[in-house]
Amino acid sequence: MRKIIFVILALIILTFLIALLISGTNNDTNRPEQTAVADFSIETKAICEELKEPDCYFKCHDEVFLKIGNSETSLYKMKEYVCHRQDWVDPRKI
Repeated sequence: MRKIIFVILALIILTFLIALLISGTNNDTNRPEQTAVADFSIETKAICEELKEPDCYFKCHDEVFLKIGNSETSLYKMKEYVCHRQDWVDPRKI
């Protein structure tokens, strides 16, 4: 039983070391077209709609996006909305 656990642990460590070696050599190369494909991030943005109603002139909610290279995919849209009056100024536009 101990030999099986030791073999599994050794395989995990070996796999980790190989992945570390491959990622280290991949970062040394100077290929911008390959790095653009591997470029990804997860961002949260506030999305606002202009309703022009007296009690809710702007209706905003948060949305989570996955950005891979130049494409952007919506992952999750919050169901909670925040209403703002007409005199509200979007802080991102200041």
